[in-house]
Amino acid sequence: MRPEAAEIALFRWIHLSDIHFGHGSESHRADQKMILAALSDDIVQLRGAQAIRAIFVTGDIAFSGGSRHLADGTSEYALAETSLRAICTACGVGLESVYAVPGNHDVDRTVDKDRTVHRLIESLRSGREGLDTALTDRTDKQLLARRLSGYLSFAKNLAAPVCGTDGETPLWWSTRLEVTRNLAVSLVGLNTAILSAGDNDHGHLAIGNLQMETLRTAPASEGELVIVLTHHPLRDGWLRDGSNVDAWLRARAHLHMSGHLHAADSEFAQRGSGTRLVRLGAGAVHGEENEVPEHKYSICAILPAGMGKLKLRVWPRRWSNVNKDFRVDVDNVPQGMSYTDLPLPVVLRSPPPRKYLLQGRLLTDGTDWTDARISSLEPWTRTAAQTNDTRLGRLRLQMNAQGMADVVDIATGIQGTVVGDFRLDTLWQIGAQFIVFRGTALTNGSVVAIKLPFVDYSRPVSFGARELHQAREAARAEWRALQAHAAAGVLPQPIALVEAPNPLLADRAESTRQETFVVEEWVPGLTLDEIRAASFAKGRPDPDEIESSTLTLAHILEAALQSLAPSVFVDISSRNIFWNQGADAPRVRLVDAGSVVDPGTTLWDALDPGTGMGKLRVPITLCYMPARAFADYKAGVHRTASRQMMAGAVGKLLFEMATNSHPLEGEDPSFDSDAARALPESVRKCIAALMAEQD
Repeated sequence: MRPEAAEIALFRWIHLSDIHFGHGSESHRADQKMILAALSDDIVQLRGAQAIRAIFVTGDIAFSGGSRHLADGTSEYALAETSLRAICTACGVGLESVYAVPGNHDVDRTVDKDRTVHRLIESLRSGREGLDTALTDRTDKQLLARRLSGYLSFAKNLAAPVCGTDGETPLWWSTRLEVTRNLAVSLVGLNTAILSAGDNDHGHLAIGNLQMETLRTAPASEGELVIVLTHHPLRDGWLRDGSNVDAWLRARAHLHMSGHLHAADSEFAQRGSGTRLVRLGAGAVHGEENEVPEHKYSICAILPAGMGKLKLRVWPRRWSNVNKDFRVDVDNVPQGMSYTDLPLPVVLRSPPPRKYLLQGRLLTDGTDWTDARISSLEPWTRTAAQTNDTRLGRLRLQMNAQGMADVVDIATGIQGTVVGDFRLDTLWQIGAQFIVFRGTALTNGSVVAIKLPFVDYSRPVSFGARELHQAREAARAEWRALQAHAAAGVLPQPIALVEAPNPLLADRAESTRQETFVVEEWVPGLTLDEIRAASFAKGRPDPDEIESSTLTLAHILEAALQSLAPSVFVDISSRNIFWNQGADAPRVRLVDAGSVVDPGTTLWDALDPGTGMGKLRVPITLCYMPARAFADYKAGVHRTASRQMMAGAVGKLLFEMATNSHPLEGEDPSFDSDAARALPESVRKCIAALMAEQD
């Protein structure tokens, strides 16, 4: 899954089902603990730096509705809560992000020994009485809820719509999540287990119309994805009103997720009338003791499919009993793939007029972007927001926050667009003047990096044509830099300089004007920023690991920068440096060639005399600039980028990688923090030596 991790998902979740906490013998329960620990490890490895927003559990959380207790007195649902908390930690969320529905094993059948309850269930299962009638009768509804009391108590710690309000946990629920500015997800949890009573449930269960009222309105024509969770599937005869429920789902929903059958599958279904529904069935996370061990779960994501369309990507995972870990479920993906894609019958909402979004949007009257909004930003922006305590700076960062969200919305919406002979496949990174896409050359199918110019989202006012002009000039300058350094043998030859309309400006008057795009070789691997985020995902790495990786990185960074002589790489940043750790000889690769400059005239003047590109207005990335150089820069003293200045920048970069703390403008690394004091002595000496080199 690693190669696909760079794609930006609009919404990602884990799908679990049929865990059966408390089932089987002591040996089988011990096996369950080991399987769930391996599942958590698998999630951490696969999710990388990307966020998991939710966990969907489609029933059979317990084995006997909580009526059984383990030898140590622990209840099934107490065990479930403890184990789910561990899975939540692996996902980077809390129990409040868990959305669940009950299954037949979540029903406490001992309650049916009450003759009143037994008569009610038998009457409802036979159809002599209607389920909707019972659910509207206060006494009958309380009797039905008693059978699910263990599950309902457990659900009080889950997501808000599942646990309910006013102290009453609902038997079914619905909620709405605003995922992005142009996509909302409506979640509906339907209860198929209300009438479950034993091994002969097939054909005797029902949902009823009261539950279906949660789907009484059709979804919006665009920008709303409706996901329905149930335990039982709808088309295999388990529900006597299954065909009616299925028809409503095809008319009112886009994705149906279920469990129960212990076999994973996925399907895109379309009727001749045009109704469409994606069905996703989950395998059992932990099967019965007498079954072949095929424990399963899935990671799912909503991804842009280009031109405003969406697709569901599913990474199905299956337990390997031989290797004792989770691997690709090869029976549920195309050959050679780790995932399967299914089209979703919904499109993104059209964004507001893009002329405002692309120029950095001012806050509207009464709008207050809170810490919750800023906390959703990338780490470098979030750190800056949290450390800025001036009113003016706060306002600028709030506008930056909204600008970043706007740009992401637009950029994900144009994935799949063709520019010249190249297709924009997936949004990869957003920089100061360019948005970088991973793309495909239509002439030969090769993977490329495509850099589109755009107006800086961090500017608090409208710069309009001047910003666009600067972006075009920056693209042409980068093209010249790539050619020059390819001629010098230090960087690969660029692929193309494309003149075409910019799809980011589709709603602007300038949309037909030719823009300049640079197409470069795609660099495989992960950036230092991605590696840092992944290494700290489960907590602080082992000191030996920090020492080994930091010193290795210091050595190969020094070699890489020396290989660029007589050039100077001024945009030293964890987002601009790739580290190929899997190679026989680990190496780094620097990108953003427009920042690789010759402080003299050797390359630039020979290529384009008189450009003055050797005189840098900003000699090195500000947050990585050593403190003394930054003080001169702020005082208006021009300093040319130097090897010594780069050494200080590398020192700040290594400190960032070793302590998981983003460097700040005007500050050198401080060894007084807890994270710094915990560093191995060799690492502190290495960083201190680099900082001492600055002139």
